[in-house]
Amino acid sequence: MKKILFLAVAAAICFTSQVFAGESEIVLKAGVTPVSSLENDIYIENYYGYGGWRSANSTADIGFQADLAYYYFVSPFVGIGFGVNEQFSRKIHNLGDLGYTSIYFAIKPRIPLQTDSEDLYAFFTAAMGFSFVSQNLKYKDVSFDANNGGYFGLGAGIQFYNFLVELMYSINTSGMDYSYFYGNFYSYSAYEYYSSLYINVGYRFKIS
Repeated sequence: MKKILFLAVAAAICFTSQVFAGESEIVLKAGVTPVSSLENDIYIENYYGYGGWRSANSTADIGFQADLAYYYFVSPFVGIGFGVNEQFSRKIHNLGDLGYTSIYFAIKPRIPLQTDSEDLYAFFTAAMGFSFVSQNLKYKDVSFDANNGGYFGLGAGIQFYNFLVELMYSINTSGMDYSYFYGNFYSYSAYEYYSSLYINVGYRFKIS
């Protein structure tokens, strides 16, 4: 399913790039996250129906991602577009494996850093979309039931000719439910937030 989704968005990007006139680009990026964490807001309820909220945080191993996006520039300094992001499965400490495939819409402002040249830009990206979760998480030998959720990203970088480097912060949200019996308590996880900081390198294919 995730591979089909990635290929479908890639095909849509290729098709769209042939439809719109004016300046546009296809951007391909690969990244690594040295810093990421999973936060769960957990509601714990006892046998009699009394309970409360608690938070639990877990760190993650180094993870990798790939990103493919299309941008159409409505002005020399602002591009709008859409893309697909694949966060490959990585190990969440004491819980298991977690990964996401996200489709998103994005805006990309850019600023030329040389007034007499178009070869050097600073750029920013803001993305929002929907993410499909792929996980194999367990707590106290009980598996999670995961729901798909949202994707949000903010980034900033430098483009030199067609090469680029970027720092991107992203959050994936979803609902994850699990239950276990510990003494007189059942536990239900209501919300999940996976946050990551990526260092991306990439290449832009200018369409026109």
